[in-house]
This record gives sequence, structure tokens and C-alpha cells, in this order.
Amino acid sequence: MEWDEDRTIWEQLYATLRARITSGQYRERSVIPSLTQLEQEFGVARTTIQKVLRLLKDEFLIRTIPGKGTYVRPQSEWRHNAHDAEE
Repeated sequence: MEWDEDRTIWEQLYATLRARITSGQYRERSVIPSLTQLEQEFGVARTTIQKVLRLLKDEFLIRTIPGKGTYVRPQSEWRHNAHDAEE
């Protein structure tokens, strides 16, 4: 992925993952790629990915089950907030 110099990497990664969730590319109740897989795909630091995942959790788009993975929540549980304006 090529990064836009006008926005931070975490903002762009957030927008990308959020779009994958809201578009259905990552389906409801499906597991999203692991931190390691996301690191390899995007070539960014684990801390950046963790920050983005926290934002997605804050919107109730995803949830983590320790020892099992991170899953897309059903759309009925999503919170729509100020991050919507970034799309």
C-alpha cells in the first residue's frame, strides 16, 4: 500500500480497515487478520495497528476474544461517530 504524505499512516490504515468492515469485505462475525498478518500486509509497526484496532473497538466495529482473535461485530452494534466524517 502506498501512503499519502498528507495524512498520518494510522489515519490511512484506520480508513482502510474501517472501509473493509463497513463494506462487508470483512463480514460480520468473521475474524480479521492477526496483528502479524496486518504488519506484513501494510508494513507498519505493531503499535500503529494496535492504535487503529482500539479506535475500531471504540466504535464497536470489532471485538477481541483473548486467545481466539478479533472479530467484526454485527452491524446493529456499531456506533457511528465523528470518525464517519473522515470517509
